Amino acid sequence: MNQYTLFTKVQDYYTDLVEKLATAQHSISMTYLSFDSGEWSERIAQVLIAKAAEGVRVRLMVDEVGQIFDEPRHAVNNIGLFNHLRSHGVQVDFFRPASPLHLNNRLHCKIAAIDNRMVFLGGSNIGDYYTTWIDTNLRVDGLLGDTFHNMYDYLNSHSQNGNTPTYVLD
Repeated sequence: MNQYTLFTKVQDYYTDLVEKLATAQHSISMTYLSFDSGEWSERIAQVLIAKAAEGVRVRLMVDEVGQIFDEPRHAVNNIGLFNHLRSHGVQVDFFRPASPLHLNNRLHCKIAAIDNRMVFLGGSNIGDYYTTWIDTNLRVDGLLGDTFHNMYDYLNSHSQNGNTPTYVLD
């Protein structure tokens, strides 16, 4: 039987997400429109890096356009954050729709799957400014199988595979 935890405050959702990510034993798959550089993304990044160092398969997919336009002032910092994650064993993928290419054909899924036993779903991306938003998120605990990890693969298969840019800051 599944158990559900509802979060109506984004900060409570982030706090629980950080805590639960640290419990991963096998795999973490996360998808967001925006994973914006700041205090909360750094906290989450630290956990992702630690889990990757322990041998956990850690994957993060973000929308390429969302990273630039959601908070344009942080675009360069975001690139640095993704390069840092990659350099520590975290698989970072950018969602780029294979076709048709339309501005509103973006990755709006907000999913964080932990092993086959827990998933976070909802409306919140990762970014400090989201803590002031009124948003709803849900944690589902139970026997979920590979469903949400497979969703990551499905989304990645509808992206321009092999054409994902690697940004380098000089």
